[in-house]
Amino acid sequence: MIATAERQSGRDGELLIPPVVLLDECTVHESGIGPLLILEENQGAVLIVTLEITRGIEGQSLGVSLLGSSNGNDWEPVLQLPKKYYCGSYPAVLDLSPRPAFRYLRVEWDVKRWAMDGRAALFTFGIGMQNVSGCNTRTGAQTFAGLA
Repeated sequence: MIATAERQSGRDGELLIPPVVLLDECTVHESGIGPLLILEENQGAVLIVTLEITRGIEGQSLGVSLLGSSNGNDWEPVLQLPKKYYCGSYPAVLDLSPRPAFRYLRVEWDVKRWAMDGRAALFTFGIGMQNVSGCNTRTGAQTFAGLA
């Protein structure tokens, strides 16, 4: 699933910040909302958010959104991932620098099932993020180019 790592040096001696789990891997049958995450050192940062789907069935979709808040009560959308239908690892860039006041993130997901085979919707997925604000220009460009 989403790996956790020790703080370590990367290429060219840059400091790699370990990934943060936004949503532990879980199996869902309906839409829902994840727990509140305090951003701490990721406040105002550029992040790579990775949706990792490890299980699903035919005839359904999973929509995932990230919401940000400065107070934990009033939420605004900050990232909407395209709907997914299959297992896989799906990265996206989340730039929080225009919203430095956001102190909290949470995940919302929307499960839709359209197949008429009598089975309930089912997805197993998790979401992680990694701060890439500190990447040097060359490494950062390579990271972002891989997402295009």
